[in-house]
Amino acid sequence: MLNLENKMTTRHHPFIQGHSIKRPPLFDGTNYALWKIKMKIFIQSQNVDVWRVISQGPHVITRPESEWNESDSKKVQLNSQAIHYLFCAVNSSLFKFICKCSSAKEMWEKLQGMYEETEEVRKSRIYMLNSQYESFRMEEGEGVEEMFGRFETIVYELEFLGKCFSEGVKLKDLVFIVEGQSSGFERNWEAKYNFV
Repeated sequence: MLNLENKMTTRHHPFIQGHSIKRPPLFDGTNYALWKIKMKIFIQSQNVDVWRVISQGPHVITRPESEWNESDSKKVQLNSQAIHYLFCAVNSSLFKFICKCSSAKEMWEKLQGMYEETEEVRKSRIYMLNSQYESFRMEEGEGVEEMFGRFETIVYELEFLGKCFSEGVKLKDLVFIVEGQSSGFERNWEAKYNFV
């Protein structure tokens, strides 16, 4: 059987890639900002009306269920679909955190309240990531791909928080980082990425 998951899920490259386009991205309590973007797009790709139920709230039908027409049933079903997507997208501890919510909107807002960063936390993360970027070094025994993956993760998070990098700046900084390290690294890098 073909395994579509990328095996580079090490301590330096925590993202599992290659999931089914029919399965929502899993949120385990880390990388909320990334999960939020992926989840919104996933839900919109399945049914835009389901996303509206999450962002605006469920349709409330005031008539007894025995008097619902087909349109009423479809409106209520949208909230159930949204709840189902969210249940399937969180691990078991987060499931316990949101399972008592009565609507998908309430679930989404509860997760947002718990994991979305305040401006103070955001600034702190930018400071920490800038520090990691500026002090970035290839680790002992680390391969080029693993080192590049760590570097790209830091850059991606900084870009997500609003810092812009051109490809030229990233390349210049990477060359500066490895300057003085083994010439074997430079040969491997040039062969792998066809530049320098």
